[in-house]
Amino acid sequence: MTQTADHSASSPGNPLDRAIQLLGMAREELERAQGGAGAHLEDALVEAEDTIDEQQAKIAAARTADEDEAEATGDADRRRSAWFPTYRAV
Repeated sequence: MTQTADHSASSPGNPLDRAIQLLGMAREELERAQGGAGAHLEDALVEAEDTIDEQQAKIAAARTADEDEAEATGDADRRRSAWFPTYRAV
């Protein structure tokens, strides 16, 4: 999947950050749903919470790896210069 510069940057309005936020909200709702649930349902809800935690960790690790790779290859510099074409270091 190819991302454009405006979607690869971390900001509250980009699709990845919104998806991560929704996963967090889903996890919170699963935790709330455990109150009063039967033992089998509670086990299923806890398992779903754990799955969300694992996926959030994978997403964070992948984001970090992509950022590190972009820095190493110089792609991050090209993206930054595209955002600030008239900026010059003094």
